[in-house]
Amino acid sequence: MLKSTIAPLALTFISGASSTQSDQPLRIRGRAAGLVGWIFTKLRLSDDIALELHPQDIRLTLGSLKGVVNASIPLSQVSSTACAYAKPIWVLVLGGWLLFGAFAELTGRFGSFTEGLALAVLAAAAFAWYALNKTLRITIETTGGAVYGLAVKRSVIEGVKLDMEDAVFVIQRLNAAVVGASARQRTVGRAA
Repeated sequence: MLKSTIAPLALTFISGASSTQSDQPLRIRGRAAGLVGWIFTKLRLSDDIALELHPQDIRLTLGSLKGVVNASIPLSQVSSTACAYAKPIWVLVLGGWLLFGAFAELTGRFGSFTEGLALAVLAAAAFAWYALNKTLRITIETTGGAVYGLAVKRSVIEGVKLDMEDAVFVIQRLNAAVVGASARQRTVGRAA
């Protein structure tokens, strides 16, 4: 399983992360997830988190109330990149349990129609939460063994999302840049 260096963040800006934006620079920006994270960002109490692809390096900025970490990873020092997504399975189990309870209530075996309807609404909410709550992880490993990463979630407030297809495209762009840097380094090494 891929691990990230920070808690999941809500996306606030993304460019160059889909095949229709391949001519744009790759930039992913986010903030701490949730309403409190949004308020802290608006009050400038929390810094943005960013991943940017530049011609010679990948730059990561990981900011929080504790401080800021800036990492510049030369493309020639990247050994691997990966992406994955995860969903909270416990929410799906909870939805199934609530749906079972709603069925029992609505058939009249254990309770009232109103209680059954309330459980059915809660089950629908749990299933919707499961469908919408996806965490995408993008990781970059260096030749020295350091692992950097971002964990991103859909931002409801800003309306910015990153699908698995987009995450795969991000990885493909990162890999293409890494392969290009390696080829340039080999060419320079042979010429010397």
